[in-house]
This record gives sequence, structure tokens and C-alpha cells, in this order.
Amino acid sequence: MRKYGKILTTDLNSTSKEKVLAFVRDSLARGYKFWISTPNSEIILQAEKDFGLHKALQNSDLAIPDTIGVGLAARFLGLGEINIIKGRELFMEIIKLASKKGWKVFLLGGGPDIAKVAGLNLRKSFKKVRIAYNEGPRLNAAGEPVSQTDVGLEKKAIAEINEFAPQILFVAFGAPKQEKWVVRNLKRLNIGGAMVVGGTLDYVAGKAPLPPKGLEKSFEWLWRLVTQPARAPRIIRATIVFPWRVFLSKWNKA
Repeated sequence: MRKYGKILTTDLNSTSKEKVLAFVRDSLARGYKFWISTPNSEIILQAEKDFGLHKALQNSDLAIPDTIGVGLAARFLGLGEINIIKGRELFMEIIKLASKKGWKVFLLGGGPDIAKVAGLNLRKSFKKVRIAYNEGPRLNAAGEPVSQTDVGLEKKAIAEINEFAPQILFVAFGAPKQEKWVVRNLKRLNIGGAMVVGGTLDYVAGKAPLPPKGLEKSFEWLWRLVTQPARAPRIIRATIVFPWRVFLSKWNKA
């Protein structure tokens, strides 16, 4: 699928949910193993200095921009409109498609019991989709297990994934761990394709409250700041540092 353009150092795609779903269907039909990244403002900012994350994002088949801040940056840089698709919305669309097709999906990561509770919640609404889950190992910033115990947990998770052979693997270790983990392990995974989903499983499991509809499009960052104050440093990077870096990147090219 055609790349839209570059913001800071990250290439992005601009497409619709329908075209992403068609890409997933077609890739599975022809046996092409794909993976989808969902870079937001903070991830794009981090990829400037984290070469491993940058390389992982460039390796993804689709890099779907996830936040309104990326859209504003695109317009400021003169790249035109870019379609923003929230990762959690794309996740749910793929789950709906999986239910229609009778596909298998695997939920990996998310912290203690998050993948399990998310999987059980999804089963209540989507009877035909087959779901398995595993909390997975603790990872360092390189996307590697932090201890020998976690090496064992990773091997166990991969064995379960390969035995289940899902059409779609959703990975929820958080950036940049999840992106690096996918790139490091993709070749040895018996899957149709993968997508990184960050904190999506927290919402599905009911651990994190969804923002009200009125705030969802432009002010989700404010909702997260109020409901999850521990995220304040990340929100500052996304809403203040990222726009400043975008401004400087344009200024330096002028």
C-alpha cells in the first residue's frame, strides 16, 4: 500500500478502515505474513532517537497514524490531509471481521490478566471468533525478555501462539517494546499477521475508561490526563515536545 509521507523520520500510510481490512483479507488469502504498526505523536517523536523503533516502524507493512496530533503535523508540514485511524477502533473492526470469517485471534501482553479479561469480554460479543491469550514476558526497551524467567515465559507464549496458529496476533506490550518484539519474532511465529495495539486491551478489559464521544476526536489527551495522571510525562511529549520538533523540522528545511 502506498506510503503517504514522512513526519520527522517515520513514513506513514494514509488509508481507510475499509482498505486496511481489505489488505488483511487479501494478505491472509495469499499467505502473505504482514504486520501493522499504529504510530502516534509520541511514538513518532521517540523514533527520531530510537533507531530500533525507527527500523521496526519502517519494517511494518502499514504504519497507520493513530492520533489527531499526527494529522495536524501533516497539515503544518504541507503534506495535506492524512486519514487518522485510532488503533483501538481498527482493533475492533478486525475483531468484527474475524468473527464473520471464523478466524482465530491471539491476544498477547497487556499486563497481569489483561489479555485474559479482554479475551473473555470479546467472546461475549463475538461468538464466532476464536480467541486465545497469554500475558507474555516482561520486556526491556529493546523488546527482549528482562530475565531468564521471562525468556521461559516468552518461549511458552510463542509455543502457544504457534500451536493455536491464529490468523491475527495482537501484541500489547506498549511502545517501543511491542514493535521491536514483533520484528524480532515475526519469522518464527505461525500466524497470518500481527498488529501492535498498545493500551487497547486495557479498554477492552475495562481497566481504562473510554473517553466521552465529545472529547474522543481532539481532546482525548485531556481525558487521559484527568483519568490517568501517571501518563502526564507522555502526554507532555505528545502535545508539547512533538509539535515543537515538527516546527523545528520545517524551520530547518526552510
